[in-house]
Amino acid sequence: MKKEASKPGIFLVLLILLNGCAPDDQWIRFDSPESTGFITDSLINIEKHYEKMIMRGKIPGAAALVAKDGKIIYEMTTGYSDSGTEEPVEINDIFRLASMSKPVTSVAVMQLYEQGKLKLDDPVSKYIPSFADPRVIDNIDLSDTTCTSEPAGEEVTIHHLLTHTSGIAYGDFNPVLAAVYAKAGVLDFANGDDLTVETAMNALGALPLYHSPGDKFTYGLNTDVLGRIVEIVSGMTLGEYVNANITGPLKMDDTRYFFNSDISDRLVTAYIYSYGDSALVNMKGNSDVDPSYPVEGAKKYFSGGSGMSGTIRDYFVFAQAILNGGIYNGVRILEPETVDLMCSDHLGDIAWSDISTFGYGFSIDRRRNDDDTPGDIIRLGWAGAYNTWFSINPTDNIIAISMSQVFFNPFEDEVNNGFIQAVNSAYAGSRK
Repeated sequence: MKKEASKPGIFLVLLILLNGCAPDDQWIRFDSPESTGFITDSLINIEKHYEKMIMRGKIPGAAALVAKDGKIIYEMTTGYSDSGTEEPVEINDIFRLASMSKPVTSVAVMQLYEQGKLKLDDPVSKYIPSFADPRVIDNIDLSDTTCTSEPAGEEVTIHHLLTHTSGIAYGDFNPVLAAVYAKAGVLDFANGDDLTVETAMNALGALPLYHSPGDKFTYGLNTDVLGRIVEIVSGMTLGEYVNANITGPLKMDDTRYFFNSDISDRLVTAYIYSYGDSALVNMKGNSDVDPSYPVEGAKKYFSGGSGMSGTIRDYFVFAQAILNGGIYNGVRILEPETVDLMCSDHLGDIAWSDISTFGYGFSIDRRRNDDDTPGDIIRLGWAGAYNTWFSINPTDNIIAISMSQVFFNPFEDEVNNGFIQAVNSAYAGSRK
């Protein structure tokens, strides 16, 4: 059934301004922009930004949310969840989160760490034996994917996985390893194939690393390995564990790995940019990655790095729990000292830029002091391959989340940067 067009985000803001309150089930709370230091007229530029992106063919539609001091002060939807049927994006639509799954899986690992069920310096081979005696790729013959390798400097640990310093890459980002991974049946992304993470991670453990653990940051399948470790330690599938210990307690009822087909009308259509057509096209049938996995297929591959889908409000609850030091509305998922550990710089000298480093599960951006030393944290966050993005600013207690559905959108930086610039301008402008 075709959804009726609505503007829930703009409606919410206007209702707050007129009545001083908003629909509230006492779980997610709302407030007016003005009462938290934002300028309502400036926040409207967020919607204008996304409408410009839609008009220029860079996204089909989007949802965005801004929260301050634990309350949503602005949310909006615009454009289409399916441009073919002209179904509008709704605030409760379900988006494929892709790598925004990584912080959730990292929280699961840190919960087990708190309980003493694993240690951060544990070798991965303690849980997945195929990771013992790791080797580093030396040379590869792409004609038949045979390769030579040499012993790695040390074993891969859970710490290496949390920080993406293990030497495990993504095939899509590393053509040297892509053929090797493909031959072994190791996939980069969540999928609906008749495949389990157990099988894939066992195979991955026997493959050579891109570099020795700890040498540098290499973004890759690390969090999928972590998800498999969660399964081994907990005795549950990753989906069962996350639901029992994170999304369930936090009432993130619309965020999970797989859904029944009855939510298909809420699942936003995934698009991909066709360079030949210079346009966005439906991803299904036009990509090697099948985006139907949340509602179709075997529903067996619980990808800790890319498998979750959910709503923007659900992800706000998760982000707010992190900002609050591991608690939301009295539900604690982590202790404050564990959240502090996750939000600490774990890359040191191998950080990839002068302001960005990595903690346990997400990136960390800091201001630079006058003496060029790192200052306050201005952003904890990460993005997903389907053009989802989140930012937690612990200095100003601001959360900003943006969701669209364009796989590896070539205009992703323009889309996301325009959003956060509009957010920052609306807040900074109120203090002039």
